[in-house]
Amino acid sequence: MKGKAIHVHLSDCEARCTATCPPGRGRGEIAPYLQAIKELAIDGVVAIELEYAPDPKKVVQWVEEAYGATAKLMDLAGLRKSP
Repeated sequence: MKGKAIHVHLSDCEARCTATCPPGRGRGEIAPYLQAIKELAIDGVVAIELEYAPDPKKVVQWVEEAYGATAKLMDLAGLRKSP
């Protein structure tokens, strides 16, 4: 995929259903995929897929958790550009 991929979707989910959740809540191993993205030098968007929050009243916290967990994983992989 080197030189061809320009956009990547990743998701974490629980084994018993397909609903996606913030990274770290499910059983997915996202870090190895981020390492592969780095090694392929993909210069595009990495998107974490996130479905509905279990508690609709806490949707903002659900999204904030997903963003924070994704940012941390991307920092650890060296994929975030400094502002």
